[in-house]
Amino acid sequence: MSALINHTRNPVWGRTLRAKVAETGLSQAAFATRHGFVSRTFNSWCNGRWPGEKTAREVAKAIGIEYDTLISERPTGIDTE
Repeated sequence: MSALINHTRNPVWGRTLRAKVAETGLSQAAFATRHGFVSRTFNSWCNGRWPGEKTAREVAKAIGIEYDTLISERPTGIDTE
């Protein structure tokens, strides 16, 4: 994967997370709780705060999305517009 990732901010990551939450119809807080994340931390991720590759991979696995899709400029299967 050739995606360039800023280690403090990654808007693609945040947009993709928000889209994944929107697909469920849940609030970010409810989604976070359902998947075992702290709501405030998950909210910061949805706003683009990059947690590092290891955590991002764990998040992808927990929410059932491929890691490459989660960080890709053009996620497959998720409308980011």
